[in-house]
This record gives sequence, structure tokens and C-alpha cells, in this order.
Amino acid sequence: MFKKSVGIGLLLVLLAALVVGCGGVEEATEEAAEVTEEDRYGGTYYARLGSDAPTLDPAHSTDSTSSRVIENIFDRLVEFDGDAEVVPGLAEDWEISEDGLTWTFYLREGVKFHNGSEVTADDVVFTFTRILDPAVQSDRANYYDRVEGASEFRDGEIDEVPGLVAVDDYTVQFQLEESYTPLLSILAVDSASIVPQDAVEKYGNDDFANNPVGSGPFEFVEWQSDHQIVLERNDDYYVDGLPYLDEVVFRVISESSSAFAEYEQGNIYEQIDGDLPDGQMDRILNSGEFDEELVVEPRLGTYYFGFNVQEEPFDNLKVRKALNYAVDRDTIVNVIRAGIEEPATGILPPGMDGYDPELEGYYEQDTEKAQELLAEAGYPDGLPGTYELAYNTDDANQSVAEALQANLRTIDVDVELVNVEWGTYLEKIDEGDTEMFRLGWVSTYPDPDNFLYNNFHSSNIGATNGSWYDDPETDEMLEKGRGMAPGSERAELYSEINETLIKDAPWMPIYYYSNTVLTKPFVNDFEVTARGEEPLTDVWLHPNYQ
Repeated sequence: MFKKSVGIGLLLVLLAALVVGCGGVEEATEEAAEVTEEDRYGGTYYARLGSDAPTLDPAHSTDSTSSRVIENIFDRLVEFDGDAEVVPGLAEDWEISEDGLTWTFYLREGVKFHNGSEVTADDVVFTFTRILDPAVQSDRANYYDRVEGASEFRDGEIDEVPGLVAVDDYTVQFQLEESYTPLLSILAVDSASIVPQDAVEKYGNDDFANNPVGSGPFEFVEWQSDHQIVLERNDDYYVDGLPYLDEVVFRVISESSSAFAEYEQGNIYEQIDGDLPDGQMDRILNSGEFDEELVVEPRLGTYYFGFNVQEEPFDNLKVRKALNYAVDRDTIVNVIRAGIEEPATGILPPGMDGYDPELEGYYEQDTEKAQELLAEAGYPDGLPGTYELAYNTDDANQSVAEALQANLRTIDVDVELVNVEWGTYLEKIDEGDTEMFRLGWVSTYPDPDNFLYNNFHSSNIGATNGSWYDDPETDEMLEKGRGMAPGSERAELYSEINETLIKDAPWMPIYYYSNTVLTKPFVNDFEVTARGEEPLTDVWLHPNYQ
């Protein structure tokens, strides 16, 4: 009861803070309305990355840090508008055949890449052929495995993908072997960014990440590893009048406390991804200092700790269940996360098809049950030895990892916390060089296929399936869901998969993400959706603050 009351109290305080902040937002909106269109142009926007980007090559992007930069350099055939609506991008229109197998996209004419070459259907075919090319080893190749000939091409049986066709310079077709419901949304994510064939051939597949050329609102200038990434305005952007900013500087600041200090000093203009220092949360939420700067809203993501289910003793289901029962999610959320997030009861977050608030198999903390399961698994005195619990460099991640470590000690399970830099960390997980690890999954497209196929289909072992989970029945259900029409039947299937995964426990879900964002009062039109931060295309700085 006490924990529940604390959570409700914090939520009420948060809501009150947001209501108080509305006056400031209204005043800022009125002030912004007085600024002429001409006065919106100019200035440098200082953003923050919590770690160096692992890549700036869309074909290799699997993480939110890389995505944040890539989405500002490149364009896609279609784009997201808001949480889920798909709108025209490089393609001004498209058609889908009645059987769902032929997708035709009509490109805008005259759109230029940053190197001056025109965006054509050949570049689109090249982009997706490259993603499927086994020599490139893109972790996103599975997104397109229903394109006609994709499997044969990946296996080296044919030299081109017959399902990718440049009909003419400005018309491109995707021919599918089976219907694929999420395809339109997939074409709007960062990994589907269109790249110029001539630039990739100039720099080579390996070096294109260091010399990214897109057609997006900002052009790449420089990348100083572990320091900053600099972009500048694309004066030839296809959207008339945009972007407003002259320059964007993404500064790499790994520690949230250091980043918050830089934010307060005005050296960066944002704090995003909920990465706010633990010791400052009460002040941020309740002091009134940040009423004009704070936005909190749900995000389609789940924060979790995973097991490598092919490593002993985590190949034992009862061990995985026991550790899940040991976790005090309520305290982690209410104390460490200040009540902003919601404890996770499953894999899929609220707002996603298949989410079930009354999911059977949810692990409420039960130390006695955890100890019973360990005993049944052959460990009446707890697990022998010490196990590695890896997490990526971040103050907030460390706090949650330390809480989990303390929870597991109550059932005589000892874990050693290992802090690893982000890019190296992802490689470590992909290679299966972990026993337990921390990650979060934020949906890049608002469909349960994105969450579940990527993380649990056996074809993604060594890529996004960090738990090395391999279950033929789950694979079969995931493949079925990809071709089903949207509706209640499909949602029920994903709810069943969600429940199966909770009972099989390859993850310890901790909480569902929220977007907790601070931006300076002079930053205008910075947009946050359930998917995360939008590109900075529309952002402008009030001239009084430049």
C-alpha cells in the first residue's frame, strides 16, 4: 500500500508540475508567434548524445544513438508524422496492390543528395539491395526477407534481387513473395534511409559510415570520435524553407550529471531519453524552475535486463523465473526513476497492439517463490559463483543495475557489475559474450513485429536477439503475424506471444519508458513522440537567445 501511495503521490505532483508549466508554454507560444519567418533562420543547436554513435551508415543502424544523427542526415521514401501516421517523404505517392504483394512508389523529381547527384529509383534499388547483400552484413536485412528473391540473393544463388525494380527514373516497385503488414512503417525508419550509389561506391561499404551522404535536412561535416558530430544546413533541401538551423552539434557526454550541468550552463539545449541525474529529479519535477522546459509522455519502449539463455545456469527456465521474482520493480520505478515510468508487466509496452495490462505470468516480487524455484532447479543455497551483469556507461543505468544486484543478493545470487562503452557493449551482446545484460528497446516503428521479431526470432541471434533465444513455436507465430491483416485477430496473436515470452523469461522487464525531455525555453518546435525525438528539421531558436 505504501509503495502504491508513493507512486500516486509522485504522479500527482508530476501532473501538477506539468499543469503549472502550461502557462509558461502558452507565453512562449505567444512570444514565438511574434517572431517573423525570416527571424527564425540561423543559429547553432547544441544537442547531446549519451555515447558516441556506433555508426552513421543506415544499413548498420540498430540503436537510438545512431538513429538520432542518421535521421537528420538522410531521408526515406516515407516518413512518420506524429506517433504512427506515415506520410510522403522522397516518395510523393504510393500504391499497394489488392493482394498486398506489389508496392509502387513515385519519387519526387529534382531531389538532390548532398553530393549534388539526383535521387532516382536506381538509388532506391541500390539501397535495399545493399541492405540484403551478405557482404554488407546489415542487421536489418531481415526486414526485407519477404521481397521476391531476397533469400536467394542473400544465399549467393542470384546476383540481383528481382523483387526490387526501378520502373523508370522516378518509379520503384517492391514485389513481395508474401504479404507483409509492417512494410510501410519499416520504410519510414532510419535504417531504410536512401543512400546514393555513387557515394557508397566512392567510399566503399566500410568507410561510408565515416563519410555519410544523404539528402536530408542537414549535411555531415565532421565526426570527432567520443567528442562531437557536426552537421550543417542543407540549402537544397526538398522541403521549401527548411531547415531553419545553420548548424547542429551533437556533443558526446556520457554521464547524466555532467550533461545536466552542461544543460544548466547553456552549453547544450536539451536533455533527452529520460537520462536525468537521480539526485536532480525532485528539483526538476517539483521546484518550478523547469516548468517551461519539461515534457513527459509515454514512449513505446521497455527497459530490461536480459539473459543469454544458451549459457548455464540461465538455460534453466526455473533459474530465469526465480531471478524475475526477485526484482522489486516498484521501488526501482518509484525511487530511482521518481515515479515517472511504469513498472513493466510484459515485453510489449502500453499503446502497442498485443499489450495486455492483465497479462498472466507477470512477476510481482516474491522472494520466497524465487528461492523455491532455485531449489527446484537444483540450487537450494542460491547460484554458485559470481555472474557478470553488463550495462552500458550511464549513471542512471548504474543505479538500476545496483538495485538489481541488491535484489538478487536476497536470493543468494551474486552478480558483478561490468560497465562497457556503448559501441563495444553492443558488439559484446551480439557475440553472445554475456551472461546477463541491460538494454532497452524503443520501437522504431509502431508495430509489435518490431518489438518481438527483432528480439526473439532465431534468425536475429547474433544481431538484435541479444538473449540468443531460439524457440521454433515462437518463430512460427512471429512469421504468421507479419503477414496478417491489422485487426483484433493479429493483436490477439501478439498478446499470446507476449504471454509466452513472459512465461519463458528470456528477459527481466523492469519498466516501460517515458519520454522525459528538457529543452531550453528559446528552443521552438522540438517534437517528441511515442517513438522518441523527431529530426530537427523544424526546430528554430528564438532570436533573443542566439
